[in-house]
Amino acid sequence: MVTIELERTVVAKALEINDSIFVTKDELGRGIDAAKTASQTGEHIGVIDADDNYYEMRVLHASDAGASFCVTQRKTGLVGDDALAITVAQSACEPEAMKTIVRGTTELGASELVPLVTKHSRSVAALEWQRLDTLVMKTSLLAGRDCQPRFQDPVTIDEALDRIDRYDLVVVYWERATDDDQYGQKLSDLVQRSVANDSTMHIALVFGPEGGLADDEVAKFMDAGDNVVCASLGPTVLSCDTAAITAMTLVQSAVRRLLDSLR
Repeated sequence: MVTIELERTVVAKALEINDSIFVTKDELGRGIDAAKTASQTGEHIGVIDADDNYYEMRVLHASDAGASFCVTQRKTGLVGDDALAITVAQSACEPEAMKTIVRGTTELGASELVPLVTKHSRSVAALEWQRLDTLVMKTSLLAGRDCQPRFQDPVTIDEALDRIDRYDLVVVYWERATDDDQYGQKLSDLVQRSVANDSTMHIALVFGPEGGLADDEVAKFMDAGDNVVCASLGPTVLSCDTAAITAMTLVQSAVRRLLDSLR
């Protein structure tokens, strides 16, 4: 099932089963094509609002002006895991490595995948991004996920920094990071706040391409806010695909261990 994302301004309040909503073409963005196809085939479509509520919807009508939807199922809470939402921001690397990263992080339950354009990143044609988007959908189905993670358009470092306040914690993985204690403390503090407030943890993991992130790119992230921390994955230099999958697994394991200790 294809999944699209709506902005907060589109869904002003949580929707209930059988509620209807009209969304304009501009608000749907790339999702307009999926809506048109679903209106013809009768397939339902997955819709995520800005509060990470996930809805299964039937497309009542779709045209160049927009689409009308009817809610058939609502799942309150985050896609994949009610306690933890992980965004993987990966600098574009070699095609096979990108495929492995997309496939592996999707299987592990990532809620969002963001391709980064950095100094050392590989230039990737638009067609390749479309193929990766398709890979996300296929992997989600094979992994038995209720819906697929959001696969965003590529963004620059500056564009990524504009979104940084959306996350409770941003971990920038860099082979020369030295203060892993700060990362551990911030993660522990976040888990405690999440338990106390009964809220979802939004964590972004940032990875460089082959050759890593440039010094000034790391500095930009570190200057962006108190929710940003730099961390390493040990003394050896890992390949792009190994780093992303390893880091996500370690974060999930650490969060679950901390949650268990507080329950």
